[in-house]
Amino acid sequence: MFVIKRDGSIDTLKFDLITERLCELAEIEPKLTKVCVVKITQCVANGIIDRMTTTEIDELTINACSSLCSLDMQYELLAVRIGMSDLYKKTPATFTDMMDILINAPNSMIADWVSDYLLKHGEYINGLIKQSRDMQFEFLGFKTLTKSYLLIHKGEVIERPQHMWMRCAIEIGRDNLTMVKNCYDSLSLFEYTHATPTLYNSCLKKNQLSSCMLVSQCDDSIEGIYETFKQCSILGSQSAGIGVDFSSLRAKGSIISSTGRESKGVSSFLRVYDTNVTVIDQGGKRKMSIAAYLQTHHADFLDFLQLRANDNVSQNRAREIFYAIWHNELLFKRARNSEQWSFFCPKDTPLLLSTYGDEYEKHYCAYEMAGLARSTIPARDLLIIIAEMMMDTGIPYNMNKDACNKKSNLKNVAITNSSNLCCEILIPSGKINGENNIGVCTLASINLAAMVGEHGNKKDFNFWKLQRVSTDLVYNLNSVIDNQYYSLPECERSSKRYRPIGIGVQGLSDVFMMLGMPFESPEAALLNQHIAECIYYGALCGSMELAELHGSYSGWYGSPTQEGKLQPHLWEEYGSAKLQYKLDWDAISKEVQKRGLRNSLLVAYMPTASTSRIFGTYAGIDPIISNIVVRQTKAGNFTIINRYLVKDLEKLSLWSENMKDRIILANGSVQGIPEIPQDIKNIYKTAWEMKMKNIMNMADGRGRFICQTQSMNLFFSSPTVAVITSALMYSVSLGLKTMSYYTRSRAAVEPTKITISYDLEKKINNECESCMA
Repeated sequence: MFVIKRDGSIDTLKFDLITERLCELAEIEPKLTKVCVVKITQCVANGIIDRMTTTEIDELTINACSSLCSLDMQYELLAVRIGMSDLYKKTPATFTDMMDILINAPNSMIADWVSDYLLKHGEYINGLIKQSRDMQFEFLGFKTLTKSYLLIHKGEVIERPQHMWMRCAIEIGRDNLTMVKNCYDSLSLFEYTHATPTLYNSCLKKNQLSSCMLVSQCDDSIEGIYETFKQCSILGSQSAGIGVDFSSLRAKGSIISSTGRESKGVSSFLRVYDTNVTVIDQGGKRKMSIAAYLQTHHADFLDFLQLRANDNVSQNRAREIFYAIWHNELLFKRARNSEQWSFFCPKDTPLLLSTYGDEYEKHYCAYEMAGLARSTIPARDLLIIIAEMMMDTGIPYNMNKDACNKKSNLKNVAITNSSNLCCEILIPSGKINGENNIGVCTLASINLAAMVGEHGNKKDFNFWKLQRVSTDLVYNLNSVIDNQYYSLPECERSSKRYRPIGIGVQGLSDVFMMLGMPFESPEAALLNQHIAECIYYGALCGSMELAELHGSYSGWYGSPTQEGKLQPHLWEEYGSAKLQYKLDWDAISKEVQKRGLRNSLLVAYMPTASTSRIFGTYAGIDPIISNIVVRQTKAGNFTIINRYLVKDLEKLSLWSENMKDRIILANGSVQGIPEIPQDIKNIYKTAWEMKMKNIMNMADGRGRFICQTQSMNLFFSSPTVAVITSALMYSVSLGLKTMSYYTRSRAAVEPTKITISYDLEKKINNECESCMA
């Protein structure tokens, strides 16, 4: 047999060279002592064919490792090392060599300033890079990077992971080399990550680095509608997720004064957006994404709810868009009292868009008394329809307009009438002081798992480190605001005037499992609150320092924070129970009043679905969905096992191939396996086995330290209308700003158990029945 080498030459295939290379990779620190190199080589030998390329052999070897990773997680680490070794052979060794190729390429995408920067600092930059840190990636993280994040040249990946981190650090730090070093170290040590657009676009000519855009209709006219459509198209091509407020558009059947004809309403224009979403992508990396927001009083609201319905006729669907409800608490009050709900055209009732809370209710009732309602429905029936859609499609998202505005630090500037794609950003958009604004938020997320330290045999949470990281991110994100490319003047105006940023988290579940805390335990609830306090405090410290250097943001005077009202004070002011806080928030508010703030908004807990895959953490603030997940990647089917569970079961001598198969048969649950002790079962409960009331109580505890809001998912194993409406009612009673992001339910069909044969499944089921007897 022959092999085609990377330079195109042909050589005799030698299996001993494959074995030798695997041995070398297994010896890299930390050593992979449990890997059987001979077994991998045998797997490769069974699949190899004549004249394979060396890259194809590497892919085959990675497949072999992935098929064995359920025996031991070290096989996954070896798969990463093989993939990384192949990447190193195809990419320049140094950061400056890689950038030189891209800078000198025809139609270079690299920003003009980078060339001079590297001439000045290149040697220092190369010296900062620690290539060995590439070996800490898990396999899924490595594949995510190579598929979506690393830079491409002539159709091939040219960038190494450490070079990506450095590119991001240079964009943020620029000539502040201490900031560059600190940012690179934090990124490459997985302490935090900046948002996907920042990782994509750092050091590029169009360095659009912000994740979230909030757009309002420019005007209720054909010109205004299509100007907004144009804005969304431009933003959608620049790596941004977009939330659009459609509540100001006149309802279907309203008379257009210039023609005397009837308007086709919100739904018809949403179908135009729906088509657009399928056409525009973000540089070929991911498609355009839009969430459409509508308030519950809009006369087109019932049509709006049906646009994604599975049973809707095709010409009435718009299923590429995500739908979100901007709720008023009045709806829930009327549902409790078995009263009617009225729908209006916004052209007739403009004050409903510019008010919230008691003032909204006053105008709503006045419009009813004036006979302006287009139609009515029992308020309870409307909640039932919403719950049915949530059961059917997982959406609409649900946001509390009153809670969002009552606790907004920008309420002195303007009302907020929508959020973003993921329900965690709260920035006013539309006309403010006569000028159109598009809300822009720059994001980063802290890897909470990296905040857990080990002292001897004991693990603890490092709050000092968490506060330092939170403060550092304020500096980083302010740099992004000042240095990034804005595709529209409305974006730059809003971003630089109000300077909102969003610091979030990932890996909350990791922390609880590392510390041996059940997600639903009182200890976890308290730690959850203290983590949120620490992040908010660290962010305030950073923003105060910057305010002393550069001044407070426009709109600071007259804001709640300038008046001494931080988030804990605002929550208590609007009815939330006072908690036992870790910090003295009255003292901190006085310090803020004295020093000012550079940023109007600081904290937002986003989903982190993509970046958590890079770090190998569980996403955002969610509990785990399963202890074993089968994912499909380009390297084949890959079994991802909860590494914390494996370690705990290994300590008890309970981990085995048989145990793995039993957990797979139980859809990732350990609750029905009698040998596993109850304390371990409590720690490794999945979301489907938890009470949603506890999830929402956790959101309440940390929500008092989130000046924007949080992407809170709900999980129902067997959802019913009654359960979902009760959950929405409870979230209103807590004063949560995001009532629900996705509503997740278990699939009717069990996930494919690709590693389990029918005979083995039958044998294990019989064993389980015997154990339970």
